[in-house]
Amino acid sequence: MTKILEIKARLKHYDCWSSLCEIYSCIGRIHHAVKINNNEIMEFTTLKFDDIKFFSNFINIPKKKNIVDILYSRQTYRNNVDIVYILDYNFTIRKLLETLNPLFEEVITINGIEYWKIYSIMRIKTELSSVLSTLKHSLETENIKVLDIRFNLYKFNDIAPYFLPPSLTDHESEILFKAYKEGYFETPRNISLTKLADELGISKAALLKSLRNSIKKLIMNYLRNRAVM
Repeated sequence: MTKILEIKARLKHYDCWSSLCEIYSCIGRIHHAVKINNNEIMEFTTLKFDDIKFFSNFINIPKKKNIVDILYSRQTYRNNVDIVYILDYNFTIRKLLETLNPLFEEVITINGIEYWKIYSIMRIKTELSSVLSTLKHSLETENIKVLDIRFNLYKFNDIAPYFLPPSLTDHESEILFKAYKEGYFETPRNISLTKLADELGISKAALLKSLRNSIKKLIMNYLRNRAVM
């Protein structure tokens, strides 16, 4: 039976840029990682600093651990900065996790500590304690301190919905597009709730319920893409 292995870990990676977040008081949310070649990987990250002046200090450090090059950075709002950079793949935790063939991963760094959540498919019986022991040893030999590591095993059907973002039904899409096109979301509104419901041939209560569900799904998808959830 196919099962999903979930591994949660708190790690201190002394050779990674994430350790600098302890000095410059920031939280990093890694949204995407793209392997460029055998030695380099590109990451798309949002950094949130306690004080935006810390970003200037961070960006001016001559050597940023395993960061090879910063390709892009832009302050988005308040103390948040979107940043794209290239890492030396040989000095990343992600390289060590390749042995697990992860199908999904989440990572956030808070004040120098990396919080990892990894999901991997288990198709055969494996001694899980051995998997964790081997992983822990591999991490520690690469100057990575394992603060905590644990696992859960799930049936595939129980965990699969977690990877599938909620999508709009055809009916919800039709209603949302109609509301947008007719100017329902403008200020002031170009069409009333009553008139929009009449044109759609549904009650006001049904229209409000559909709009609430649609907007909720869109917000959930946005938060997933921003790695907030």
